[in-house]
Amino acid sequence: MRLIGTFYMLVFAGILSAQLQPDIVSQPGSSDWTERSAAYRRLASDPNPSVYEESALVALLAYESASLRQSIVGHRDYKGEGYSEYIARLLDSVVKIADKEPGRADVWPALITCDHSGDSAFGRWVAAHADKAVPFIKACAREAEELFKGQALTSLAQVVAYERDPSTAHHLDSAEVDSLEATVRSGLHDDSVFVRMEAVTSLAIMGNKDDVRVLRADRGDGSRLRSPDCRCWPPVQPVSSALHSDARDKTATGQT
Repeated sequence: MRLIGTFYMLVFAGILSAQLQPDIVSQPGSSDWTERSAAYRRLASDPNPSVYEESALVALLAYESASLRQSIVGHRDYKGEGYSEYIARLLDSVVKIADKEPGRADVWPALITCDHSGDSAFGRWVAAHADKAVPFIKACAREAEELFKGQALTSLAQVVAYERDPSTAHHLDSAEVDSLEATVRSGLHDDSVFVRMEAVTSLAIMGNKDDVRVLRADRGDGSRLRSPDCRCWPPVQPVSSALHSDARDKTATGQT
């Protein structure tokens, strides 16, 4: 994943140095995100972006994703005020590109590797493009870094829920969906408490009434899922309640 990140950094730096004014980005791979934000505003200002401009926006998101991942792994934080808003706008721009041209090979790795919650509107949008997105989500689920792995589990849970919803257009066969569900459930036994928490959250997305027993295992309070020092544990009761409610809804619509 680091090699991919480095590749996108070089691609983005090359695009900007070749096509944009030199004062927009002072140097390739600059740690000053405000300069990259300025580059984004210039690229996004065109209501009818060219093929080049769209490619530059995608490369910029991939660059930011790789930079953020490296900062997390290295326990560095270079973000400043306004960074989250900049990333949200950039993400929205690339989503629009993907909606217009879902077959583009470059948009999906950039979108999936960005920092996001799978349990969100964006996560549900990704699920509707499972045939394109799943290979990249699965790659994230195999990562050692707990943040990326946990986020990937909730994204996969959204895919499972979408593919099993009779009202949606399906992209995967049942065997693939079952395999994705197994991957999500394996997170309940992960060494990382964060990954276990994300796996529990994922049950509220794709689970059923039988999962309530899983959440209440070991003295009925979910303590089996806690961290060894018991300082942190998944939100068992809210998820249990959500599953009870969801089970009633699915029973009423004949989905169980």
